[in-house]
Amino acid sequence: MSTAGPVESDPGRPLRVHRPRAGETRTAVALALVVTGLLGYLFLSSLLVATGLQDVDPQEVYNPLYNDLGQDADDVRIAEAYGAIAFGAGLLACLPLVLGVWGRRPWAREGAFGVFGLGGFVLAALSFGGLRTDPPQSGALWGLLVGLALLAVVGVLASPGCTRDFARVAKDRELAERARERARRPARR
Repeated sequence: MSTAGPVESDPGRPLRVHRPRAGETRTAVALALVVTGLLGYLFLSSLLVATGLQDVDPQEVYNPLYNDLGQDADDVRIAEAYGAIAFGAGLLACLPLVLGVWGRRPWAREGAFGVFGLGGFVLAALSFGGLRTDPPQSGALWGLLVGLALLAVVGVLASPGCTRDFARVAKDRELAERARERARRPARR
């Protein structure tokens, strides 16, 4: 029994099969979108503080994160600008990967293994270190949870169901490319 969906028929193009996404692929995309959305939120909030469109919270001036920078609102804005750059870079790396995984592109899956896997490992390791200090660093628990969510994305992408989903679509693309090549060749008589 075939799991293929409806077939698109256009006389100018070879047949194309629409396959539904596997549940694992949808789960990976949903988790990755949550993490990417979090990066987008952090980017925008840091950008608003860095540009002065949002006032610096007076409590933030005395945040232990900014102790080495001084006790001034301008120093907090500088730190937020660096944060906006880091979060923006992460957002620019993650968003195309999420869209590519949704489209079941092999390059996006491989890139997600690297970006989400390395990011999750580094974030979880640093956050775990922040939890072990006395007293635990503020935000370390959130960092650990986000790091584990990134690693969960990698785990779901590596699952057998997601692997089969990507393999089926790759095979369909290969067959469609062969059909296009055959259609371009002149007919033999």
